[in-house]
Amino acid sequence: MKTLERRLGLGAVVAISISAMLGSGIFVLPGLAAAKTGPMVFLAYLVAGITVLPAALSKGELATAMPTSGGTYIYLERTFGPLVGTISGLGLWLSLLLKSAFALVGFSAYLAVLVDDVNLKQVAIVLLFVITILNILGVSLISKMQKFIIMAVMAALAVLTFTMVGSSDPTVLDEGFSKGASGFFAATAFVYVSYAGVTKVAAIAEEVKDPGRNLPWGILISWGIVMTVYVLVVYVLVTTVPIKELTNSKGSGYPDLHPIYTLAVVAGGKPAGIAAALLAIVTMISMAVAGLLAASRFPFAMARDQLVPDAVQNISAKFKTPVNAIIATAIVMCFSILFLPIEQIAKLASALIILGFVLECGTVIILRENASAWYKPEFLSPLYPWLQIAGIVSGVLLLVAIGVTSLAAIAVIVVAGTIAYFCYGRKKTTRKGVIAKMGRRTDLLHVPEYKVSLLDRQRPANAAVVVSLFGTERSPETLVEMGACLAHGRALKVQHIKAIPEQLFLSDGMEEDRHSVALRRRIHAMAEEDTSVRLTYEKTVSRDVVQTIHDVAGRLDSEWVLMEAADRNSFGISFQNPVGWLQDHLPCNLAVFKDAGIRYIRQILVFPEPGPHDSLVVATSDRLAQVLKAELNFVCFSGTKEDEATKKERRDYIEQMRALCRSNTSLVEVEGRDEFSAVGNVTSGYDLLVMGAAPNRTMAGRLFGTDKDKLTAGAGCSVLWLKTPFIQTKISDTVAENVAIDENFDLMAHVDSQCIRANVDVDKKESAFLAAVDSLAVHYPDISPIVIQTALWEREQLQNTFAGSGVAMPHAVLNHSGATDSTVMLMTTRRPVDYDTGNEDEADVFIVTTRRPDDAQTHLNILASVSRLCLDTSFLELARAARSDEELLESLRKSFQSLKGAATSS
Repeated sequence: MKTLERRLGLGAVVAISISAMLGSGIFVLPGLAAAKTGPMVFLAYLVAGITVLPAALSKGELATAMPTSGGTYIYLERTFGPLVGTISGLGLWLSLLLKSAFALVGFSAYLAVLVDDVNLKQVAIVLLFVITILNILGVSLISKMQKFIIMAVMAALAVLTFTMVGSSDPTVLDEGFSKGASGFFAATAFVYVSYAGVTKVAAIAEEVKDPGRNLPWGILISWGIVMTVYVLVVYVLVTTVPIKELTNSKGSGYPDLHPIYTLAVVAGGKPAGIAAALLAIVTMISMAVAGLLAASRFPFAMARDQLVPDAVQNISAKFKTPVNAIIATAIVMCFSILFLPIEQIAKLASALIILGFVLECGTVIILRENASAWYKPEFLSPLYPWLQIAGIVSGVLLLVAIGVTSLAAIAVIVVAGTIAYFCYGRKKTTRKGVIAKMGRRTDLLHVPEYKVSLLDRQRPANAAVVVSLFGTERSPETLVEMGACLAHGRALKVQHIKAIPEQLFLSDGMEEDRHSVALRRRIHAMAEEDTSVRLTYEKTVSRDVVQTIHDVAGRLDSEWVLMEAADRNSFGISFQNPVGWLQDHLPCNLAVFKDAGIRYIRQILVFPEPGPHDSLVVATSDRLAQVLKAELNFVCFSGTKEDEATKKERRDYIEQMRALCRSNTSLVEVEGRDEFSAVGNVTSGYDLLVMGAAPNRTMAGRLFGTDKDKLTAGAGCSVLWLKTPFIQTKISDTVAENVAIDENFDLMAHVDSQCIRANVDVDKKESAFLAAVDSLAVHYPDISPIVIQTALWEREQLQNTFAGSGVAMPHAVLNHSGATDSTVMLMTTRRPVDYDTGNEDEADVFIVTTRRPDDAQTHLNILASVSRLCLDTSFLELARAARSDEELLESLRKSFQSLKGAATSS
């Protein structure tokens, strides 16, 4: 990748940022803005500056995470993908070159007071040619020139302000907001362009020394200086120069376009005015130089991403600058100067800049929530995410206030950028962007080779456990040892995934850094130390960590993926966090480990809850206890205000779970007002807490964390939480291997002939559930069909019950006195129905089970028997061939007898 030389220090960053702002914003705009709101225009500058702060801080964060040429374009393209990148690159390029063109046109108002009878547009074009040459010569020359100019401007404005502050008349402010609130907001949006340069320097981040320090500090220092100058100077201006003179210059009907000249004349007569005009001309030329410098880096960055022709990124061998990008930008500036009116240029520039700032604030939120694997800014914006939300809201309000014309221009840019992308960029790039890796990830769902489910999984795993390492783990050895326990002598794959930032090429991550070398050595040492662990190690570089983990688990047909819990200082706020998506859509079990630094695990605290993960939690805890020679302790909570019946129900459930274990177990009773707080209080007495995953998060859960998130974060021991795949039922290979199933169990004792229905005519999942409810309602006459239906769907929302091979196994827990036993309802459908797994799976055999909350053992025996029927007998073939309820019941009876006979003979 072609790169630029890093030459600019903090002083140069501040100088370039100030020069990018301190130009037309103070020398031209005050009169135009005063015409919109009256003498309180200085407050419009203050409010505009404050509303810029969220974007400035966000830009500082983004720039230190991606210090490369292109600035905002790079951030938006890497976040939203190449289509939005093309649109935003075009819009941002136009916004900066329009602002620079505005400076060149605006300086003509000052030139007019010095020279008569001159073609001002021709002079602007000549100056444009000169600043184009300066940009080609290099940024070092520009920065040296601008430091001198900025010092002179700041000194002159300071002298002018303090000279006139004593002569100001604050009573003119009594007029207030002469055009009302709408006029004030219009003025605020109009002067917003004055602050555009505050983040402009990020566009040349690739040329800044120590960008992690110099970029954010340069942005903040220049913002504070310029906002102070704007507010003070404009305040003195409106309290010294009559407001009518500013809004109707010499009775011309037009606002004053050279207000600083007017103020200087009032302060020191014609000579002072001429000096101010000369200074204004030099300043705005300097501003145009900086604007062209920053604007030219957008097409340069787009060319590197193959969104515009490659010739645009050519760098001069002599001057180390992107010559073609600079020339292309200068040409468009030339057309703007020749054909656009000055106020319209300012409005369009403001609208595009506001939109860019809004998107920057949104980009920070998206990257923090969804790209944590590679998004490592050296500077973090404070008050996250509230500062970014405030920036988005204020920006949208200002866009509305700025007017319909500017919004229409934005729409035109969107259309033009879309056409450009589909005509050129789409053929050249395959980049997706972070946003494309959020949500449902249908690109991963529709991959047939990774469609693994309970009844389809009949071949041995290539790696029973995949341990995903990211290089940030507290102790990789501890995580790998935990993976070895889960593997239990089977193959273990350690996958070191190095996340590559979106702005870099994958080849940039192939070189081994010292951290990768050290990690490889440590894992290999573990394998040599313990030869009983069948361990292999592999390093992968990836921009899409979610896809990599998903692909590895599917390719190796793994039973488990194990990773360390993310070390986050705050909980996520996005609706579709990709890691959250991965937790729900892995083709295998997921284990997430929070390492508390405990080296030896001797006491395991088990926290099961009724739901899709309870048997997985129990079976896994039992396995860990056997491998680690640890003791199992089942926690049983009793609420201080619960009645005895509820407490007994809880104890009965825990006893059912204990009965599933081969290891010795003990009961730990805790009491309190809140279950999770009470459990957290006892964790310090144990080495490991094992529990099920947090349920699907609500918006409140994403903002503030769920109870299980808080328990995990505050636990006094290490934590292992487990999640079984969404597309599987709760019986997994782990449970089948570890749970003690009663070989004398009689499945037919739990089958009611009234709950057998063959060849039912339904066309969708909802209709199949209603048919099942009708049959179960006959078996449970004391329970309302609505209660049964609700129980089925509550479970389905927690976990999709498609089991593979066209079989669905819905389940309902009926907490009702009428539910006296566990029951099996069997139904076949005339045609397969879509089971809403996201994988286009269809089911035509429905095995519906119900149970009481305290009847877990019987329910496990039912599910295990049904699973063996489907896997080891011809039951599915016979069931699908049945044309009557009687034939279907007979197929079940024969298959079960065959299964029992095979078990007896073996």
